[in-house]
Amino acid sequence: MAITRVCFLSLLIAAGASAFLTEERYPWKPAGPGDLRSPCPGLNALANHGLLPRDGRNIDLETLGEATALGYNMEHNTMLAVGIPSLTTSTTGNASTFHLSDVNQHTPQVTEHDGSLTRDDAYFGDSNTFSPAAWGRALHSWGDIEIIDFAAAAREIKARFEWGEINNPEFNGTFARTGSLLQYALLLSAFGDYGNANMTLVRYWVEHERLPLKLGWQPPAANINSTMNRLIAANISALWVGVTDAHCGAGCQSKFGQCTITSGKKITPDGSCGGTNAYTCTGGTFGNCCSRYGYCGNTDEHCLNGCNSQFGDCSSISVGGVPASLDGTCGGSKGTTCQGTSYGNCCSQWGYCGSSADHCGTGCQSSFGTCSGGSGATTSAAKPSASSGSGGGSKVSPDGSCAGTNGYICPSGQCCSKNGWCGTTSDFCGFGCQSSFSAVSCTACPGSACAGTVTGNNPTCSANDSFCWTLSNKKFQIVCGRLASGAYLTNVDATSLGDCITKCSANSACVAASFYQGASTSCSLFSSYQGSANGNSAGGSQNHAYVRAASCP
Repeated sequence: MAITRVCFLSLLIAAGASAFLTEERYPWKPAGPGDLRSPCPGLNALANHGLLPRDGRNIDLETLGEATALGYNMEHNTMLAVGIPSLTTSTTGNASTFHLSDVNQHTPQVTEHDGSLTRDDAYFGDSNTFSPAAWGRALHSWGDIEIIDFAAAAREIKARFEWGEINNPEFNGTFARTGSLLQYALLLSAFGDYGNANMTLVRYWVEHERLPLKLGWQPPAANINSTMNRLIAANISALWVGVTDAHCGAGCQSKFGQCTITSGKKITPDGSCGGTNAYTCTGGTFGNCCSRYGYCGNTDEHCLNGCNSQFGDCSSISVGGVPASLDGTCGGSKGTTCQGTSYGNCCSQWGYCGSSADHCGTGCQSSFGTCSGGSGATTSAAKPSASSGSGGGSKVSPDGSCAGTNGYICPSGQCCSKNGWCGTTSDFCGFGCQSSFSAVSCTACPGSACAGTVTGNNPTCSANDSFCWTLSNKKFQIVCGRLASGAYLTNVDATSLGDCITKCSANSACVAASFYQGASTSCSLFSSYQGSANGNSAGGSQNHAYVRAASCP
């Protein structure tokens, strides 16, 4: 039977298998409760379309081969390079199968690795689920480009490794290099012609863990094979490491190889220093110190250990004694400032650097950057509306993306989804919809006025439906679910009583709530819901999902 399946699949590929790959035939559905997923968005997308088992369990090489061939037109031996190592991580009790979550094994590393495009390093805790912070750093490194080519890939890997070396004391650069090049081999061959990936397709794939079929994409006509992967890796590596004067001359990083130094310096136009361009940080706008990894800044990481005095002033200090942001985030536990960085000088109330009205206006944190208008440093202002965002100079999306590093607003009549894409259906305007970047109102758990205050000891009793629960020195996070599917959908951070009410109210679609204890006063709103109780520790505080009581006073 297995031979019949493989032969039939070969016939499909020979005849043009992409004709069989449609959303109607393989509908996308995100992972539900109990489903397993991996640190690889490529594998997760196959499971979300049902090409791999939707529960992510008990996958054998035959199933993996069929899925990767149909989903990416991947050659069989190339699949084995991923599949065979995955079997060594198996926890299924069957040596010929593995669960998707098994490949997240970090010690020893088999597939999961430090320095991922889309995941945090294992050192920080969770290396399996999508990390907006890690992905945001990649988007920043690429910049405002439409095509990801070899040069963009090399530039992004360099920045990613710089961040890892600085922030992760256990960073495994050797394995990270191999894993990163394999990531790019798939990305640059699946989503464009050889070595030129379409940014819109890549973002859709990564951020949704969904094949971009609705955008008109089909798997590449030429199969993805080991030879192609090696060529792509070689092209990227040639721009990253090498033995030419461009690699070993000005800006060469002696920590990682032997160098000779040449002269010729220009003020950096992009925040990089040394390197093939021999840019200097001195006199630029990114900070005067050139770090050992070839980036300008004013933090201790730039100005102390390994600072390259040939391309900057290693006596510079942090901005006002506050470390500058290295990843576009600000404030928070790191206490970093946006001032003088390439991300923008304003620190928004949400802890991100930028220069738009949403960053510099209401809620802007003046302790970690410059502000204009609004009320300065505050954590209680409501998130700006779409109209205020567009009034601050934000551009209407030219490509269907929204929010993100570009801060695009969706076109008229469209909502910005939680994953940063414009549309009009409930997937875009429902749970997780980003109102600041939407042209119309979001409909996630539509709210009404608070009906009263919770009474009694049990807030889940029906008498408290649509009532608010306010506790001193507490901040609660609301998580909405949908009764019909029971699936986890999204969460919203309630920063004020009004925000709490509008985000999750007495509504038939709002059927679950969980609460995360934080540092500021807020509320929680209850609805007629049922669910499962749990007690997951989060940041030292308890996180509960309450259920309807069997009996209420």
